[in-house]
Amino acid sequence: MRAIGERVRTGKKRLDLEIKQRQGRRYVASHAPLTWFPFSELADTSWSLVCLRPEPAARTHVSLLLPALGPDALYAGVRTALATAAQVALIRDLPIRVISYGSIPTASDKSWLTRFLAEEFGYSRAPVELLSGWSLRDMEVSTREIWIGTYWTTAHALQVAANLGVVRADQVLYLVQDYEPDFFPGSTESALAQSTYHAGFKCIINSTPVQRALRTHEGIDVPDHLVFRPELDLGRLRRTSDRRPQRAPRRVGFYGRPSKPRNSFALGIAALRHTAGLAESAGIDLQFVSMGEPHAPIRLAEDAELSAVGKLSWESYFDALSEIPVLLSLQQSPHPSHPPLEAVASGGFAVTNDVDQTRFGLSSRLRAVRNDPIELGEAIFEAVIDTSAYVNDGVDMGFMQGLGGEFSESIAAAAGELGLS
Repeated sequence: MRAIGERVRTGKKRLDLEIKQRQGRRYVASHAPLTWFPFSELADTSWSLVCLRPEPAARTHVSLLLPALGPDALYAGVRTALATAAQVALIRDLPIRVISYGSIPTASDKSWLTRFLAEEFGYSRAPVELLSGWSLRDMEVSTREIWIGTYWTTAHALQVAANLGVVRADQVLYLVQDYEPDFFPGSTESALAQSTYHAGFKCIINSTPVQRALRTHEGIDVPDHLVFRPELDLGRLRRTSDRRPQRAPRRVGFYGRPSKPRNSFALGIAALRHTAGLAESAGIDLQFVSMGEPHAPIRLAEDAELSAVGKLSWESYFDALSEIPVLLSLQQSPHPSHPPLEAVASGGFAVTNDVDQTRFGLSSRLRAVRNDPIELGEAIFEAVIDTSAYVNDGVDMGFMQGLGGEFSESIAAAAGELGLS
């Protein structure tokens, strides 16, 4: 009965979202200036901000745009975005407005967001607004609004609005957390993602490998003081480290997301099958578990199966990580991604693929190798053997120093450089 109820609730959320989207499109089609029309069929979010009404007398906010938000849509990139908005708002002494393009926000979502901002980042100024990006038609916004774009679809919405004079480009902070054209190679989506980097926004970059990708592919040279190393959740990493058993279990984790091509699910399965074969030949009994998305159990060897715990909450993810001494996590884009960094920082081992020689050598417990199932599988097996001699000595963040500057310093510098005249 519980599963049926959950499917009903999910179906209702999806229907509510579709209704809001249709209503919004109809309104924009009849009220937006004709200069908007060329953008009408580009992306789902193209029209979402074009009917805002900039008003000098309206209250100024820090407005953060996210693809989705809620207790069940919290992951590292979203947490970093919320941390950015909180710090900018504290620096500027402004209220926060979060605009989500996911399910229509509920009162409980808003309550959760208010608590999360206060507990995690010390932002307790009220009220915190949580709005749907599909319901912003004819809404007043300050001409001094500070906008924060995140994923390319949100930056694209801001770019279209800036082209129409609804938003000022020099008041937009663009939080770039990966080189996102790589997510959709050779497509309209990749072209639109590339275009957002040239919209005149103030870019702040999550990690030096992403900074390098923007320089190489786009000719954009973001200064070092606007590049920060990945903002890991230090408090939860300490808890993860404390909970790791003294004797590492024979278990391999896999950050497996079949729906995300950049996480190379099939390549990961091939690597794990090689690891399972090596373990059987050596008489080692290994357990394999994946997290990230649900999928059916997968046979890896005669006596080895990969089971899936599916998508986890933020708290449950760190609980699971404490029970995984070796994690396989692949990322076919410049950002090193959080799971392998979190595994290593909390006292575990991680295996990942190298990208442009940016991951190799970060830590002796982070094995970065070529995109080859044999090399990946052998690296996993070697890490399993090494865990038997490793002593967990607490949280280690030192290996990340080369990935950028301090998060808080970079955000403060970017906030100070926004045009607010």
